[in-house]
Amino acid sequence: MTGPAYERAVERLTANLPNEHRPWPFGMPTSIEPRVVIIGASPGNSPERGRGSADAGATPGYAPPTYGRAHQGFYYRDTSHYWVKVRNLCLAVVHCYRPGLSEDDALAYSGHFNLGTGSTGTASICVVEPGIVTWLSGLLGSVLPVRVVVGVGLNALLRDPHVVRLWNDAPGGLRVDWSAPQRSAPFQGYRFRLWEARRADGESVLVCLWPNHPSRNPFTGPVGPTWLAAVDQFCGIVRDFQEETGLAR
Repeated sequence: MTGPAYERAVERLTANLPNEHRPWPFGMPTSIEPRVVIIGASPGNSPERGRGSADAGATPGYAPPTYGRAHQGFYYRDTSHYWVKVRNLCLAVVHCYRPGLSEDDALAYSGHFNLGTGSTGTASICVVEPGIVTWLSGLLGSVLPVRVVVGVGLNALLRDPHVVRLWNDAPGGLRVDWSAPQRSAPFQGYRFRLWEARRADGESVLVCLWPNHPSRNPFTGPVGPTWLAAVDQFCGIVRDFQEETGLAR
């Protein structure tokens, strides 16, 4: 997809994006057709290797969504190893649907969004931007062909009454009762919290709040056995969801 067709696709994604975040919000790499979407609180403040923390969010612009290839934002080399874990998770989940894809092709079906654009290392309510929350819920509910949504480090934020209203009152939004998971699965003293939501077209979406942020216990440091075990367990959950909903394609 190139030229006018690509431009129209991006216009659909940005139709309800607040003007101050155009042409595309910082720290949110995605393709125009992700099947798996990761949601964080903010772009964070972990600098790329070789850069100071003051430079972590200094980029004035951000590359728009891609088509048919991975967004280079997935390859940001942060010192907390966040993005390598995100890549690993996205690859594993996409392979549940389309096994055998190369890394680049699998990441071309992946996206990462945040509830705000400020570079901060804490997931507090101050990072949440109302316009971004409303826009994102609408994207997931009515625009993107997403099948799996994973929130990381958002357990408290998405139970905040103000954020809940923003998310669930969004026109065409992906409605989720964040205070009451439909099911859960234990993981080393933590839990996967799980919901089945519905897009506007009636397709089921598996929504998960990850046991904890990828940069916090029990996942601190580089990719290791604990992270890989969590990804493997989650892929089992995804495959079960595929069978239950008929989305094994």
